[in-house]
Amino acid sequence: MEIHFSAPLRSAAFHDAVLAPLGAGRRTDHEHRIGYGPVHPEFWIGPVAGPGGPAREADLAFTAPGRAGGRLRDPRLMRPASEWERHVRGAT
Repeated sequence: MEIHFSAPLRSAAFHDAVLAPLGAGRRTDHEHRIGYGPVHPEFWIGPVAGPGGPAREADLAFTAPGRAGGRLRDPRLMRPASEWERHVRGAT
């Protein structure tokens, strides 16, 4: 699966922080396309190919390797929802 962003390199910082604690770190970075996965890339982010229609929202879920004491406690992820929303909307 690949999701396209107008600024994929800027979006990569968000995905690096969110996916690494799930064991799906950055596995490849090639021509502005970045692949994430536990061993090999299974999820990709990349650039928008050109002007298109309106952006669409998508809901994705990832499986965590464990609950790490009941919660994943990566300080990079401990932000108010409004801050994440600003980051994601700014990186569309």
